[in-house]
Amino acid sequence: MTQQNPFQAAAQLEQTGQFQRARQMYRQLAGKHPRSGAVFAGIGRCSLAMHEYDDAERALASAVRVEPRNADHRSNLAYCLLSMGKVEGAQEQAEAALVLKPAHPFALRTLAETHRMSGDAQRAYDTIAPTLKTTKHDALMLIYFARLAAGVGRHEEAVNILSALDNAATLPDPVRSALHFELGGVLDKLKRYDEAWASFEIANRLDAGQYNIAALAACVESLISAWTPARVASMPRAAKKSDLPIYIVGMPRSGSSLLEQVLSGCEEIAPGGERADIPLAARDLLYPEGGMHADVALLGRRIDALRPASVERVARQVEKSLAKVAPGAQRVTDKHLLNFLHVPVIRMLFPEAPIIHTKRDAMDTCLSCFFQNFTTGMEFTYDLATIGAYYNQYARLMRHWESLFPGAILDLHYESLVDDLEAQARRVLEDIGLPWNDACLRFHEKRNVVATMSAEQVRKPIYRSSVKRWTNYEKHLGLLRAALQAE
Repeated sequence: MTQQNPFQAAAQLEQTGQFQRARQMYRQLAGKHPRSGAVFAGIGRCSLAMHEYDDAERALASAVRVEPRNADHRSNLAYCLLSMGKVEGAQEQAEAALVLKPAHPFALRTLAETHRMSGDAQRAYDTIAPTLKTTKHDALMLIYFARLAAGVGRHEEAVNILSALDNAATLPDPVRSALHFELGGVLDKLKRYDEAWASFEIANRLDAGQYNIAALAACVESLISAWTPARVASMPRAAKKSDLPIYIVGMPRSGSSLLEQVLSGCEEIAPGGERADIPLAARDLLYPEGGMHADVALLGRRIDALRPASVERVARQVEKSLAKVAPGAQRVTDKHLLNFLHVPVIRMLFPEAPIIHTKRDAMDTCLSCFFQNFTTGMEFTYDLATIGAYYNQYARLMRHWESLFPGAILDLHYESLVDDLEAQARRVLEDIGLPWNDACLRFHEKRNVVATMSAEQVRKPIYRSSVKRWTNYEKHLGLLRAALQAE
């Protein structure tokens, strides 16, 4: 049997989702082949998959420097820059890729996405619409274009595109799932609720993976058991003060993107989006072997072994990372979805940083999760009972953090923000220590990048249609209600 060469071995690890090991192999190859764009591109793709964007940018920029006429490298770099909120650089790279390879699908989609996430839905639609007549697009591009069509109010066009694709094509399950997530969303906007529910059920059934809710419960139990009042009192804290970070924690779909966009109305605050800084810091300090675990004794020993120098080092790393979001900004928000697991880490690194907990009606939150086509890492959202159980664990852990850090976490209810935007925004700014700015009330006019699933929603004035949205689907939600009540 022919032995697999190192590059093929790294590529196979990458294809099977073993990104850490693949990146390590690519890095070893880079030392031997410093002029190989493919090797640097491999490093960049793996770092992208792990949301380590600074590393990804360096590697992909090296790939472009070595092979400047490779459209794939430029397209990947464009996507990386967009994920970091560097919209101008992303547009530049995507456009350069399209010069090299017109209608390059990933570059074309990334270019359209720079416009959509910058708030120009029409320009995003117009970027792809002309190519429909000249290019045979694959199913994923057509699904994405249907989203753009719905974003500019062309809902029937979106339904027609998606329905035709669903009826005519033999699609892999993940692609058909993406189609039905999109179709469900459009039908929901058209108030065709039973048809929407049928599509969302298909989407989730096709995309369903295994999520170990018992493992999450054990992890939460270990956090509650290990982080005691005594340990919080004695844990090391960074000595150097920093006013830069603002942390937003909570469940997905709880209003965090809306809050971030409202706050970005203040010229002092730059929106950082969903950054991986805190989960990476937690791994550095407490979970060096990788993922979180349920070993209470081990976690307790690692908390006890923390040293001020280590905490100070990691705090400066995170501060440096945040400073790159918007050089010169006084404050930067971070709304990573898993930050609620790491509140003590935030308090160690930045003892005075504001922590805002966005809360929303449990039924609405969970239903919105079920309706959302998340990327990897959100497997709990494909089953109503599992979503409800996850919500209960999140709520249980947040109650523990609030008991350990009284007064340090500001609760913000989505429904209250919708009912009285000014009063709630003033309350948050007061907690942060910034003066009121009327621009917060015009958040939907701001053209900063919103790199989350909620990009379209936060471009509109406040609306109440998401409050008690679950009542449109009440007859389908028995499993969810039972799961939430099981606590």
